[in-house]
Formats: sequence, C-alpha cells, structure tokens
Amino acid sequence: MKLIKKYMTGLAAAGFAMAIAVPAHALFASHGTQTVTASAGVGGTPTIAINSIAVLNRSNNAAAAGNEIVWTNAAPTPGAGFLVADQYIQIVTDINTTDGGVQIYTNNTAATGASKFTGLVGTYTATPAGLVDNSDGTQKLPTAWRASTFTIAGITPSIPTNTSDPNSYLWFYHEDKVQMAVPSLNASAFGNGDPFITVYASPGTPLYSQANSTTYTTTAVNSGLHFAQGPTQFGGFDSTATTDIYTEADFTGALAGTTYSTTELILEAFSL
Repeated sequence: MKLIKKYMTGLAAAGFAMAIAVPAHALFASHGTQTVTASAGVGGTPTIAINSIAVLNRSNNAAAAGNEIVWTNAAPTPGAGFLVADQYIQIVTDINTTDGGVQIYTNNTAATGASKFTGLVGTYTATPAGLVDNSDGTQKLPTAWRASTFTIAGITPSIPTNTSDPNSYLWFYHEDKVQMAVPSLNASAFGNGDPFITVYASPGTPLYSQANSTTYTTTAVNSGLHFAQGPTQFGGFDSTATTDIYTEADFTGALAGTTYSTTELILEAFSL
C-alpha cells in the first residue's frame, strides 16, 4: 500500500508540474496595420481547343469500326423507346483561359445524301435535330446526349423530360443549328453558347439561354462539365479534361425496315 500511495503521489506531482508549465496567453491588442500587395502575371498562350476526339465501343472501350455511332446491339424495333447507342464519344479538351467551352448540336439541313433533313422548319413542326429517316427526309427520330468525366459501364436511357425519373436530368435533347422555338414541344430556338447545348465550359463563359432569355456566366465553382439539366449545373473544371459523351435515340415512332442517320453531329470549341 505504501508503494501504491507513493506512486499515486508521484502522478499527482507530475500532473501539477505539467499544469503550471502551460503559459497563459496575454490579451491581443492591435496597434495599427500596414498593407502590401502581391501579384503574378501568368505566361503562355490562351487556348480553347478540342485536342482529340474518338468514337469508342461501350462494350470494350476500344476504337469503333468506321468511327461511327450505331444502334446494333440494342436491336432497336418500332416502339422500343429510348435506347443508348453502342458507342460513345470521347473528347480531350484544352481550355486554359476564361470564356471558353465546347457545344454539341446537329446540322441536318446542311447534310448531303440520305441524312439530309428536307422537312419544314418552323414553330409548329418537329425540330430537325436527331436521326433523319433515309427514305423520307421530312421525318426524324429525336436524340439526346449525356456527358461524364468517367466511363459509365451500365448507362441507362431515359426520357429527358420525365421528371419522375431522376436519371432523366442527366440527359439533354440534341438541338439543331437551324431549329426554331417550338412551344408545343418545349423546344427553344438554337443559339450559340446556349447552356443546354454546352458540354464543357471554363470560368467566365457567358452562356445565354434561349429558353429563359437569361445569361448565366460560369464561375470558378460552377464551371467544367455540364452534368445535369440546370443552366448552371457545371462542375469540376480542369484546363485539360477528358469527357465521355453518350447518345440515346427515341425509337418510339420508328418504322420497321428503315434506316435513320446523321452525318452532321458537331462538337465545336467556342468563346463568346
């Protein structure tokens, strides 16, 4: 017991010694400040560019035959609804300055051959965007795109306007270069730099929404990949970025034994 008592007394003494070793802080009082400035000019050449583009198979991520997007493994049939293409587009962008981006759209009225859209373009007609009926150029199938910073093995299709499906907010309908606003289809007129056709944007890009008649300027926080349908839902900006772009088509109104195509699916680097 004496040994235990002696040990406990030693701990108490050590604890007391530690307590008195901690210095007390004096109250802080400022007696004036002086301010200096700092700056650094960054060299290099401002760049807004698509460095490379490739069409890859979803099944094995290898280069696609013919560098073409097709719907063969999905076995589309009339009334099949939205199906994701067997391939995806992979782009590498170099945007190291403010006000720069990449947009995606079709230009089907400018196409040649069977994929040329020959129908009326107006406020009461379907837009020319999508896959054109090769037998009747006045008809087409709607298409949509979705962008990602990584490869999505099990990507699922969705109707972009289906508000009951959370997956729908990840998809954007393609727009066409010459389309007009079609109120009955909730389709806005085409406009360069519209957020709803912009795949990627750097900070300080003034994107003008034709649907909302509003300019949304990207910032350091909301710039990069357009990951959801909101006009400001951009994120993760990197000056050099790899982006995977998936495509789906709506086969609800497709006709049996018919080929649908576009030769004018355009990815365009831009500034405003």
